[in-house]
Amino acid sequence: MAEPTENKRRIILVHGASHGAWSWYKLATLLKSAGHQVTIPDLKSAGHFSNPQDTSGIDATRLEEVASFADYSQPLMDVVASLPSTEKVILVGHSLGGLSVALAAEKFPEKVAGLVFVTALMPDCESSPGRLLKDLLFSPLFMSLDTQLTPIEAPTESKIPPPSRMIFGPQTIAYNLYQLCSQEDLMLASTLLRPCPMFLEDLESTSALSKDRYGSVPSFYVVCCDDAIIVKEYQQQMIRSNCVKKVFEIEGSDHMPMFSRPQELCQSLLEIVEHVDE
Repeated sequence: MAEPTENKRRIILVHGASHGAWSWYKLATLLKSAGHQVTIPDLKSAGHFSNPQDTSGIDATRLEEVASFADYSQPLMDVVASLPSTEKVILVGHSLGGLSVALAAEKFPEKVAGLVFVTALMPDCESSPGRLLKDLLFSPLFMSLDTQLTPIEAPTESKIPPPSRMIFGPQTIAYNLYQLCSQEDLMLASTLLRPCPMFLEDLESTSALSKDRYGSVPSFYVVCCDDAIIVKEYQQQMIRSNCVKKVFEIEGSDHMPMFSRPQELCQSLLEIVEHVDE
């Protein structure tokens, strides 16, 4: 178990594409045992098929009803907005969740003590956040995967162009996301992973985040050395494009360190908690 720490913090964990709050259960347990408060929102429509009869997951929003990336990230914004003015939190974003925590820091920099990007998309202050997502989705590696990217059928009354829907294929799940995880974790993911809306056009039209808001929040990056989907070289490229306070590397970690290396990920976060205000 993680060692208890005197510097108690609220830590908000933000899941990646096609995942949900469930993906943090191991890490949340370790952080709570160390004395921290842990909040884990489900982003809007996380865990839902477009089938209106499907009721899996916690958030009841259908994919067709999510109009923008800001809308998708609204549950996180609601949590941060509800915090007392005297409380500053640490936001941890995994994978696509990196864009959500970056937007939260842009909107509420005064409430965020630190940003942690766990093998996550980390936008800079020079280009739109959509550039990172586009570069990833249309990279040779991603294009070679058995992952589908298809349009979402919007309600006939909708005047907003719908985003695309991404569905990870079984080979991608087994060999690019969870390849170093246990068979039990792989089975769990195979059961719970759901389609995720992608907002390329919306994010590409979004202005670059500002240096005086998002850029003013201390940022940390956790590199997963054996990630086979956001590869180490791409993680390092994003780090070079930003002012990162400290970089942590986890050897033997795939794209899902909260499953494959939860103890090591927890220790990195505990160190960040101790030094975030330095």
